[in-house]
Amino acid sequence: MKQQTENEISEKSPIFFLPEQPSIHSNFFSREWSKKLIERFPIVEPLGGLHNLGNSCFLNSVIQCLCYTPGFAQFALTLPNIVYESIIGKPCFLHYFGELFQSLSSFKIVAPHLFFANLSMVNPDLECGSQQDAHEYLFALLNHFDDECLVSINKSEPEYSSPIHSFFGGQLLETRHCSQCNWKCTTKSKFLDITITLDGDSIESCFENFMSTRDVGSNYICQECKGIGTCSSTTVFAETPNILIITMMRFTAAGVKIEKPVDFGHDLDLGSFSLPETHHQYELFAVINHTGHQITRGHFSCYMKCDNGNWYSADDSKIVRESNQSVLDSRPYVLFYRRKYGELVSPIMVTIGQPKQEVKKKKKLILVKPPEEVFEDVDSGFVSEMSDLDDSIIQYDNRIEVNKSIITEENSIINMKLVYNKNK
Repeated sequence: MKQQTENEISEKSPIFFLPEQPSIHSNFFSREWSKKLIERFPIVEPLGGLHNLGNSCFLNSVIQCLCYTPGFAQFALTLPNIVYESIIGKPCFLHYFGELFQSLSSFKIVAPHLFFANLSMVNPDLECGSQQDAHEYLFALLNHFDDECLVSINKSEPEYSSPIHSFFGGQLLETRHCSQCNWKCTTKSKFLDITITLDGDSIESCFENFMSTRDVGSNYICQECKGIGTCSSTTVFAETPNILIITMMRFTAAGVKIEKPVDFGHDLDLGSFSLPETHHQYELFAVINHTGHQITRGHFSCYMKCDNGNWYSADDSKIVRESNQSVLDSRPYVLFYRRKYGELVSPIMVTIGQPKQEVKKKKKLILVKPPEEVFEDVDSGFVSEMSDLDDSIIQYDNRIEVNKSIITEENSIINMKLVYNKNK
C-alpha cells in the first residue's frame, strides 16, 4: 500500500475556523437606546432607605441618586449575557446594583453590605469605616460600571459607546483662536460630569464663567505663527447627555467647605452654552447635600424626585416627603438633571396644495356665523381635521359642521372643517 506524503495529508486535512471572540458592537448602546429606557421606566413611588453601616452616608446618597435615575436600574436588571461571560470569576457590581434596587423597591430599609464591604474594589483609596467624598465615590462607581461593560464591547473603533456614557456622557467642544494670525483649532472631549466653581450667584452665572473665553496661557505657542501667549480658548457643549451631573466645587484642596449659596432651579436651560440644534432643556430630579465644614467630617444626604412630582429626602434609612422649596433652599454639592424633550402637541391638520382644475375663479372668503344657540350650548369646543368638501354648513341633532375652502393669492387651496359639538 502506497504511503501518503506529508503534503498529500496536509492537502486533505480539514481546515477549522475559530470564531471571533463575541463582543457587543460599539454603537449598540446608543443615546436613543438610553433615552427610551429613561422614558419607559421612571421612578413612580419612593424607594426604601439604606442602613448606615459606619460612616457610609456618602455611599447611601450616591446609591439613592443612581436608583432614582430613570431607566438606569432597568438596564442593570437586564444586562446582556455577554457582560456576565466577559467577567466570569469576578463580581459584577452592575448586577448587584440591580438587585439592590429591587430590594429598595420591596423593603423600607435595606443594608448595602456588598457595596460597603468592597469599597476598595471600586477605588483602592477608599476604606470602610472612614468618611469619604460622595463625588469621588460616585465617579469611581460609574467608571467601574463602565469597565464591566467595556470588556464586552468592541473598542477597536476610534469612537465607541458604552451604557454608562449613553446615560451620563456628553462632549465638550473647545476652540482655540490666535489673535495674531487668526488661526483656529477645535478639539472634542468626553465627560461624565461638569464641575463648576462657585464664582457666581446662580448656576447660570457659574456656567457663564465656566464657558467664557479665556487665555490659554502665557507659555502656549500658536501652531501656525509660533506666537507666544496669543491664543484664547472657548468651550461649548457639542453633545449634551441624557442625564446631566453637575458638581459644585464646595471644597478647597485642603478639604475645607465653601458655604456660599448658589441659586438653582428645577429647570435648567443650556442653550446659551451649546451648539445649535443641541438638546439643552433639563429638569432636576436628584441632589446630594453635605452638612459640616470639612469633607472628612460631616454628613451626606440627598433629595430625590419621583415621576409624580413629589420630592423626598433620604437621610440614610429615613425617607421623608419634602416641599419643592426645601430643595431649592439647600446648598447642593452634586445635582442630577434629566433631559427634557418636550411634550407632544397634536398638530393642526390642513391641506395645502394646488386647486382642482375646475376651479378657475378665485372665491372670496365669506364668514358664515352659526346660529346663536350653538355658542350657548357649546361644551367641548371644536376640533379641526382635513376636508375636501365644498363650502357648506351641515346641522345635526348634536353638532354643526362648517366646511370652508380658502384659495390663497399663491393659487393654493386650504380646506378646513370645523365641528361645533353640543351638549348631549
